[in-house]
Amino acid sequence: MLFEAGIRETSNKYHNKIYDDHVKFYLLLLKEELNLSCRNLIKTINKLNVTRNLGLKKIPHFTTLQKFLQRIGEEKLRELISAFRKLIKPEKLLIADLPASK
Repeated sequence: MLFEAGIRETSNKYHNKIYDDHVKFYLLLLKEELNLSCRNLIKTINKLNVTRNLGLKKIPHFTTLQKFLQRIGEEKLRELISAFRKLIKPEKLLIADLPASK
């Protein structure tokens, strides 16, 4: 679905290959689902220490997500999120294994 929407793993030949576009899209999807800003999403991910769960060696800077969002456009992001919701049931999506509070 992402390939059909024009989101490739790398956006161009000068891509730094640290974070592919699919990872950035997933983080933006998570941002929308949690209703957070890019900055607050990155703070939350760092606080929860779920880097390994997300399959990342390190978490991108929030401006990485902002620039990616600016490049693909908010309208396209919302269309893709809507298409994803039709394919999967968000309530069954496991985001992180959070420890039980005491």
